[in-house]
Amino acid sequence: MVVKVIYIARHGFRCSFTVNSQTKVYESLTDSPTHIPGDVPLTSHGEHQARELGWHLTTLSPPIDVLYSSPYYRCLQTLSPGVHELEKQRDGKKVEVRGEAGLGEWFGPAPFLHPQPASPETLNGLFPFYSLSYQPICTPPMEGETAEAVHIRVGQVWEQLISDLDQEDSKPQAVFVCTHAATMIASGRVLTGTVPEDLENDDFKAFTACISRFEREDEEVKGGRWKCTLNGDCSFLADGPERGWFSADESFYNSTERPGQCEKHGTMRPTATDKITHSGKGNGSKL
Repeated sequence: MVVKVIYIARHGFRCSFTVNSQTKVYESLTDSPTHIPGDVPLTSHGEHQARELGWHLTTLSPPIDVLYSSPYYRCLQTLSPGVHELEKQRDGKKVEVRGEAGLGEWFGPAPFLHPQPASPETLNGLFPFYSLSYQPICTPPMEGETAEAVHIRVGQVWEQLISDLDQEDSKPQAVFVCTHAATMIASGRVLTGTVPEDLENDDFKAFTACISRFEREDEEVKGGRWKCTLNGDCSFLADGPERGWFSADESFYNSTERPGQCEKHGTMRPTATDKITHSGKGNGSKL
């Protein structure tokens, strides 16, 4: 038995943050419970979207077997109502969420360090469903990465994640991930093997709190071949599609200087076979 369905959702409508052009420090008018600038919570509207998404998770078929999330606060806050609803549906059985940094936020190349998620211990204190035993597949570079690099990073994470799940004793068939706009779009592309030459192409949708569905077409291929059967669905959200976005240029450098180190796409965790490559061609990626 292998994973047959992947559900991917974007976090709900979040509070805003900026980068001070002089100090290069992240700033927000809203304090985060993690006290990390840039790791902002949802707005009240985003919290309502999270509740709507949470109710919707209990209706998915096949039902969710394993949940993953970006470790940023807004993603876990988005998942929180869904975890509660799933536990009620399952007669109180605890639901665990695995924090996967490799599917975390995309920050553009910069001559400074971007904000990182809180520690697993801090996140578990805020969200008791956050797993303390799961080891993330990848940690994105703190100095940011190009749009090309984030596609490579996401492709490598999905290749390893699917392989890991296919070998789990519990034999999960349906997986749910809560992530961000750029990584949601990149996920759709690498899973289906349709990475466009123009990365700003409007192909996979990433509205706030929307959900996409991918079905496995070939179980014999490592990592599988995947078909998108639901693209950015917002039918369960009262206000429909909002805040769809993707930009292929998020660099903080000027046009004449971009260090090669910003082409990095994350530090992969060691594997038993140590065969993870950095070609970006795994799991259908054309990069």
